[in-house]
Amino acid sequence: MRAWESYEGGYRGFSRDVRLAYEQLSRVYAADQPYFAQRLRCQLVLSSIHSIGANIPWELLVAAFKARILTYWQVAHWLEFKPSDDRVRALGGLAPYLPPELGAEVLSEALTAAQNIEDSSDRARALGGLAPHLPPELLSEALAAARNIEDNFDRARALGGLALHLPPELGAEVLSEALAAARNIKDSSDRAHALGELASQLSGNLRQQGFEELLAVLPRCERHLSLTAITSFFPFLGECQGPKGLEEVRRAIIDTARWFP
Repeated sequence: MRAWESYEGGYRGFSRDVRLAYEQLSRVYAADQPYFAQRLRCQLVLSSIHSIGANIPWELLVAAFKARILTYWQVAHWLEFKPSDDRVRALGGLAPYLPPELGAEVLSEALTAAQNIEDSSDRARALGGLAPHLPPELLSEALAAARNIEDNFDRARALGGLALHLPPELGAEVLSEALAAARNIKDSSDRAHALGELASQLSGNLRQQGFEELLAVLPRCERHLSLTAITSFFPFLGECQGPKGLEEVRRAIIDTARWFP
């Protein structure tokens, strides 16, 4: 363990050696010599290492790498114990600070991990979080993964997160797909939420369509959700109707709050 700590700054290589020792002890298992105590020792060592890694927040691991307290390989080892979505975010945060070849490898690993996240909401967040770091060839893979998300809310979120990092023409196409997915969300509150999230990325005709869709769904939403979504479209309202129009909106919000406290 001390040798591995000296060589790479942590337990990664030592953990591998302990696993190999456990496998060897298991292979030579015999009824009269089961090596229970020795095998238990190996597994307790690995359990302790796992506990340390599982309890260190991924943000702290990335910060420790940037501060040169931990090596990349040590951080990569701790990340093995993290949930997939945390591992994806950490790898995306590490990649820009690595040598180009290793950084590309890490981003590819992060994208694979994101694609394998079972929960579609977590997968959408992971893909959106990775988007700023991905090169063009991996962005196309991420886009394909986002388009394959079945849930409309999560697909709208993932496509919206990726659109900003695509070439303009493709980005506009993807935003149109995101808006279509938002329109197809059955739950009214979720639809308003998705439209509000997309608002800042939409422009021109798409932004007007998004606002018209929000207006249509507002009567089926609770007021606090309605107001949150509406604020996302304030820049659009300001462009369309100017300061007087925004003043009308302000008065409408204040009046309805007074009438229906």
